[in-house]
Amino acid sequence: MFSFNFNVDSSENCDKKDASIDTNEEKDTNDTTEEVIYGEVTFSTADCNNLIESCGIEETMITPDYKIYHIDLNVCEEKLKQSSDSKIKEALDKNSDVIPQVYEGGLKVWECSIDLCAYLKETNYELSNLNILELGCGIGLPGIYTLSRQPASVTFSDYNKEVLEFVTCPSVFFNSEDEDRPEVSFIYGDWSVIDRQLRHRFYDLILMSETIYDTTNYKILLKLLDLVLSDKGEVLLASKNHYFGVGGGTRLFEKAVENHGIFKHFLLKSYPEGLQREILKLARR
Repeated sequence: MFSFNFNVDSSENCDKKDASIDTNEEKDTNDTTEEVIYGEVTFSTADCNNLIESCGIEETMITPDYKIYHIDLNVCEEKLKQSSDSKIKEALDKNSDVIPQVYEGGLKVWECSIDLCAYLKETNYELSNLNILELGCGIGLPGIYTLSRQPASVTFSDYNKEVLEFVTCPSVFFNSEDEDRPEVSFIYGDWSVIDRQLRHRFYDLILMSETIYDTTNYKILLKLLDLVLSDKGEVLLASKNHYFGVGGGTRLFEKAVENHGIFKHFLLKSYPEGLQREILKLARR
């Protein structure tokens, strides 16, 4: 059986009804999910080495002269499909990018995550000494890019614990040397509960890619950003203008931001070719 002994802090696991963010107005009250688990995956060098050896490494081109290496996603996916313990096996067997409250697409290179990495690099965005959070990180390409720019800390957050264990952690390990790596942490769970894991942490920069496809999550997301963004912090969001079939996108999210009243939003860059994409910035009013 495919398994690695990552250390997971289970003492913080909680029932959804105990979460700090009130989800009653954001989620369907007929939701049958009994429990939403959250926690932290402890970085393990030995397990990361084992995963790298078992799955191999592939590369994603960010710009013509820059690439990021990460776990081979196809090999990792096949191994997870063979694991009886996998929580996301259902989604993988169905070849589904997303199954709400089960799997949120972390085993895929999303186009907008490349956009965000390229934007950070091309603008030489100042990252030194910042406390950085990547929400909905999946592989964690934008967060991995920041590791080489001397941030104070980088937190990678994804809905699925397995994504962090089998993809994000080893990819972070492969792209950074122990002696040069800033403080890193790996948080899993629904946005309605991970604020408890992030309590007393405030971030100077929050990165998000392809996270606003579901409009029912907008209020929860904005409340979470309000809780963990520092007073002068910024949010950089890379997204498609419209997600066909699910309805979300940048224009609808901007309206939600305006209705929320806490943040102002700015358009930083647009990509008109293909499916239109944008990079937005949020900051406190």
